[in-house]
Amino acid sequence: MAASPTRTLKTPLPKPRHRRKPTDFLLLGMALFVAIVGGLLIYRSVVRATTGEGVAVLTSNHVGADAQPVYNSNPPTSGDHVTSEAPWGISASPLPDIALVHNLEHGGIVLHYRPDLDEAQRQQLEAIARELLQRNRKVVLAPRPENENPITATAWGRILRLQTVDPDAIRGFFSAHINQGPERVP
Repeated sequence: MAASPTRTLKTPLPKPRHRRKPTDFLLLGMALFVAIVGGLLIYRSVVRATTGEGVAVLTSNHVGADAQPVYNSNPPTSGDHVTSEAPWGISASPLPDIALVHNLEHGGIVLHYRPDLDEAQRQQLEAIARELLQRNRKVVLAPRPENENPITATAWGRILRLQTVDPDAIRGFFSAHINQGPERVP
């Protein structure tokens, strides 16, 4: 019998596995950290744009109409106030802070604007206020000569400062803070 030729099977050698270096994990970790921190900063700026800034809540005693409480924000977001609210709705004239704070205590939203706000923005602000009043009667819109910003929205312990009318920010502030005062009053 003749010897059969031997066949040698050539099996491919396994490719060497790429080993990760410790610096690869470090770079991946740093990229992930930057992505998370960046995302949180963007989220925080979006949330702040619609929910405003927190302001330390002051004592909320009922005081006489002649009292002159000191507030920690302009316009105030909490503090001592008179026993009756300012009228809800749209006012053509300024309303006293000492009354508006009571509106905030009852979970209302107060929109303030400087009297020098241009007519088109004032009308846009009034339209937004009417829309919000249809959703909940606890909204006040009034001019405020001492307002630091052209437009300010306040709720109990919260303030949103705007340079121009921003309907989405105002609606977001309203949705986040309506009926959030310490006294639940219908």
